[in-house]
Amino acid sequence: MGEEEHDIILQKVQEAKRASFSLRVSVVKAKSLMAKDANGYSDPYCMLGILLGQSPRETEEKKERKFSFRKKKDKLEKRSSTKEVLPTACIQVTEVKAETLNPVWDEHFLFEIDDVHNDLLHLDIWDHDDDVSVAEACKKLNEVSGLRGMGRYFKQIAKSVRSNGSASSGSEDNADDFLGCINIPLNEIPIVGYDTWFKLEPRSSTSKVQGECHLILKLFTSQRDTALSKKDSNVSIHKKLLSQIVEYEHAHVKREPYNWNGHVCPPAWTVLTHHAVQTDLSPLQQAIIRWQCYSSHHRTQRVCYSLLLRLLRTIDAEWDPVAVRGDLERQLSDSFRLYTEHCLCLMKNMRQVFPCTSSAAITRYELML
Repeated sequence: MGEEEHDIILQKVQEAKRASFSLRVSVVKAKSLMAKDANGYSDPYCMLGILLGQSPRETEEKKERKFSFRKKKDKLEKRSSTKEVLPTACIQVTEVKAETLNPVWDEHFLFEIDDVHNDLLHLDIWDHDDDVSVAEACKKLNEVSGLRGMGRYFKQIAKSVRSNGSASSGSEDNADDFLGCINIPLNEIPIVGYDTWFKLEPRSSTSKVQGECHLILKLFTSQRDTALSKKDSNVSIHKKLLSQIVEYEHAHVKREPYNWNGHVCPPAWTVLTHHAVQTDLSPLQQAIIRWQCYSSHHRTQRVCYSLLLRLLRTIDAEWDPVAVRGDLERQLSDSFRLYTEHCLCLMKNMRQVFPCTSSAAITRYELML
């Protein structure tokens, strides 16, 4: 590809419609929570949502500010645009786990993201008040607009954070119900996502919290409205991308036949990784695509058999028959058939292809089998 053609394609990509992001959140469990009830336990549940990013000026003025799903009514009324700060459609609530300090939720949520560079994931953990129905509060979320309306429906959801970085003074309503919060800027989530424990934070100097919460976070994009995406799936696009990279990389390395281990340069690996993660390809899908590309390439260019064996073992380790259906299942079956036929052809000429006088050839033969 010439420089001029590259610049034209690059300009088209830069002018293309920006892909929309989504965040998948798995609230797995928590441990070592504070006991809030007289029986020495709590009835914890999580409330989580996406807080929209602020303008640079607001960000500077409210540096280190933590957000909340509930604030005092008088503070809410001072906000000029509360709906823009926390849309109610972005809020989800887990089930209540009764009488435990180590709750296991294993619940999964999906949020659409407006601004991946500035938005924030906020999660609160609360001790459930039996006098208030969390389920009913969740239903009301779809009926209110902005924080001002929301405040009327969450009597058991106390204020979770301080404003302008300064701690609140004095006691707060329902302070004993608060068990901790987590704030995660979306721009800090790595490309491979998070699967880790997060330490619970207090909302103010009067809050006493302890414990951690295990979250699994993954950002991915919806498919762009491009000519290629209209006719091909994300799996097909990734396969074409990897095939081109494999062809290019193998052509630029000086290796004897059967000796290339399939390694690609760091920039190429970055492109492949970002595309796989942002299009939400599963580890099994990626393993199948790698096998298809490398096994197809091997039939004409010859790669190391240990690479092919490793790719097959990865598929076996990730295998889930429910996840492989339709075109992907058919394509995988075709790749096995073509590879088997290729190997049978080699075996028919075994004395020439795998001479017994060559220890390297014998090793290749063993790996092929």
